[in-house]
Amino acid sequence: MTGIGESAHGAGDPDDLVLVLNSGSSSVKFALLAPASGERVLAGIAERVGTSATELQIWQHPGHVITEQLPQGSYQAVISRILDHLPKAGLRTAERGAPSPGQAHLVGAGHRCGRRGDRRDPLVQPPGPAA
Repeated sequence: MTGIGESAHGAGDPDDLVLVLNSGSSSVKFALLAPASGERVLAGIAERVGTSATELQIWQHPGHVITEQLPQGSYQAVISRILDHLPKAGLRTAERGAPSPGQAHLVGAGHRCGRRGDRRDPLVQPPGPAA
């Protein structure tokens, strides 16, 4: 994994971006990645989600952190604010029309949902014969 503004060489269109989300029981981590270079264009974390003390931190480039208090505290409010920051990273939005050459566009998104629980819980147990 690369740091904000760091890159690793890879294949693909340099204007492609992928959004990765990791929702846990009280946090949401995210990164906006450029697969062609491995660069992390934007990243952040929301902590204490589900409370009135929810805080969102966004790293736009090395040494530049934006911190926002989100008193609504819901996952919906957190994801909405993350999406609001994507155009600031150069990502076009539907309202801004088709991308022009050199303008980034989202080509994929991934999500990992963390869940605590008993390993025998059918939602977290891998498929296969029952033990």
